[in-house]
Amino acid sequence: MRSAKWSVFASVRKSSTRRNRNAAPWRKKPERQPTAQPRWWKRTSMTKSRALALGLLVLALLSGGLLLGYPLLLLLNGAAEDIDDLLFRTQRLRNIAASAESWHSRAEAIRRQVAEEEQFLDGNTPALAAATLQANLKEMIGTAGGTVSSSQATPVKEEQGFTRVGVRTVLTGGITTLRDLLYAVESSRPFLLVGNLNITPQRGGVAGKKGLMTMDIEIYGYLKPQ
Repeated sequence: MRSAKWSVFASVRKSSTRRNRNAAPWRKKPERQPTAQPRWWKRTSMTKSRALALGLLVLALLSGGLLLGYPLLLLLNGAAEDIDDLLFRTQRLRNIAASAESWHSRAEAIRRQVAEEEQFLDGNTPALAAATLQANLKEMIGTAGGTVSSSQATPVKEEQGFTRVGVRTVLTGGITTLRDLLYAVESSRPFLLVGNLNITPQRGGVAGKKGLMTMDIEIYGYLKPQ
């Protein structure tokens, strides 16, 4: 009887153990699945990442622009100063050119005035002009190797609004004296002209060679119109 109970108990225990083994997989604790994040959280994270990347990009661009732009700014500043200096020099040269043209015009007017004055005899009156002409002619004759015998002023004449003043001189000299005297009269300033010229060979001399001649010559010029 006892053995029969034990066999029943053993069979019940085996069957319960078998059931427990078969039910063990269902009794295991399920593994904890990660909690799914909401969509708004994902969008916020992506927005923050993009903003951070954009900020870093802007910062990099600003840094690069600063590194490249500062030397360029210095270069442009130097170029602006050079341009201002060139403009100042250009304006200064223009002012100098304008004043140079003015001075050139003044100098040209003075040269014309001097040239006009050189054409006329020195002296404000016919008497002063005749005296100056007589002294100059005497010097020319001496330089040419001649000797003055007599000299006197000729009568004053009015010709086309100009006052003619002349000197008549008698001198002694050779043919070279006459040549040099005529050259000096022609190249003199003020302008001088030969009026009358009479040549007389002296006795014992040969005209046109080395003999002495007596020359009666009139030299005249004009006074500057008042």
